[in-house]
Amino acid sequence: CKAAPRSAKSLVRVVNLFHHRSHMKVNAFIMGAQKGGTTALFEFLASHSEISAGKKEPHYFDSGEFPKDSNKRMDHSEYHARFPQMDSPCCLEATPIYMYWRPVRDRLYRYNPEAKLIFLLRRPWDRAHSHWRMNVA
Repeated sequence: CKAAPRSAKSLVRVVNLFHHRSHMKVNAFIMGAQKGGTTALFEFLASHSEISAGKKEPHYFDSGEFPKDSNKRMDHSEYHARFPQMDSPCCLEATPIYMYWRPVRDRLYRYNPEAKLIFLLRRPWDRAHSHWRMNVA
């Protein structure tokens, strides 16, 4: 398949974006529309040897555990324990709902201001039809 080498090269370029990362922090977050391809992208990226990905949708940054005081330092060790190798060039999380929940943006920035945010969208009709097929068909 001719597309495979191109996909592999693209994946290497994506991984190279993260080589400047500060260690011990998740530095890439996938978020987006339901039925928008977040699972497919997460699984594709997680298959790369230099990407450490925990379980999809941990909902860590949309929980009520975060203090309202932005100066309070939090212990993220329990969150970090969900990732097999925190010293990888790229630590990846995917929780689609982060795109819609307003406090997440500030929480992600406080956690890691250098993190890359990956948003996935889909044409509304295709997304709605896929959602309908998932629930009805």
